[in-house]
Amino acid sequence: MFELVRSRVLVSEAALQSSLAIGSVGTLFWLLLGDQIHPLIVYLLQLYLSF
Repeated sequence: MFELVRSRVLVSEAALQSSLAIGSVGTLFWLLLGDQIHPLIVYLLQLYLSF
């Protein structure tokens, strides 16, 4: 099923990965600005990024 959709839509792998990364980081910042993320999640993200 996925191969059928992929053959019809010619999108490079790098463009797909970068758009997904930008979308996920943008969503995280949007939720942070609205104070909709629990502080524990922010702390765990800081721990993950420190290594």
